[in-house]
Amino acid sequence: MWGVFEECSALVSVRLPNGITNINPFTLHGCISLTKVHIPNSVTPIEEGAFHSCHQLTSITIPDSVTYIGRSAFYKCIALIKVNIPTTITFINESTFFKCRSLREVHIPSTVTSIKDYALYYCASLHTIIFSMNITCIGIWAFGSCSSLTKVNIPNSVIQIRDGAFSECTSLVSVFIPASVKYFGDSMLPGSSVLRVAVILCPISRADVYKLLETSSQLSILVLSNTVFKLLDASIISNRNSKCRVLADCHSAHIDATQALYWNIHTRCGYTKHKQVWLGNVLLVMNRLSNSSDTHIPREMVYCILNNIEWSDMNINDNVSFTS
Repeated sequence: MWGVFEECSALVSVRLPNGITNINPFTLHGCISLTKVHIPNSVTPIEEGAFHSCHQLTSITIPDSVTYIGRSAFYKCIALIKVNIPTTITFINESTFFKCRSLREVHIPSTVTSIKDYALYYCASLHTIIFSMNITCIGIWAFGSCSSLTKVNIPNSVIQIRDGAFSECTSLVSVFIPASVKYFGDSMLPGSSVLRVAVILCPISRADVYKLLETSSQLSILVLSNTVFKLLDASIISNRNSKCRVLADCHSAHIDATQALYWNIHTRCGYTKHKQVWLGNVLLVMNRLSNSSDTHIPREMVYCILNNIEWSDMNINDNVSFTS
């Protein structure tokens, strides 16, 4: 039966009886004074819109018996600060936490493999996402307009990031997108004015790179796959963002040393030479072993830059200085 308590505006507390198996669609929709709900561990589905617009609900405990949470289940629960997602859930449905503007932190369990469209759209207080290592798809505008989100670290399991997934996340300082991502949607990039570090190892168009540089005025480090890196024009990069150092990822970046315009060579321990090449404002940092003809950017150096730590702290024999 749909909407059993729908728009009971004076309802403050609900304790569902043991043995109940379903919370039907829109059961408590529009119960704007509801502050407390007890869900027994006999419930398996929480259906569409079950707690839609419960404006005073601040927290809810979902038992491990729940295997399905329907679309818009907590839509516009604007006071909701905390919610647990049980390990019995395999995906976060469309608009599940749409405009839950007080929600601060989300832990996504390892059982979750996809986050559907608009799942956490406009969660304006959300500052932390801990992703499942088994997620393969992040849907359209899934985290769009999460204006307090400061860091995004996409796991290597993700294959698709769809349109606008992190658009208008205006407080993002750092972003990591792995090479596992094969589909990279339109307007996915955050365009944050405070973005400082972006590591984007998946395929991305030149136009998107230039747009990111132009809209992220504080961006200082951008790491790209070598395939994308080789398509870029140093003069355009300099015009779009003269402060940003653009690097190629070490696992894919193989560059003929004879192509370099300028070398600044540092030698340590007699077996390794570290070299830097400036092309406009584009910095190539390369490592060449004496027994190899390959020249590549070492991942260790990239992470030293990103984390502002000394090479010696990473048990690397060489100590390299950066010069402009």
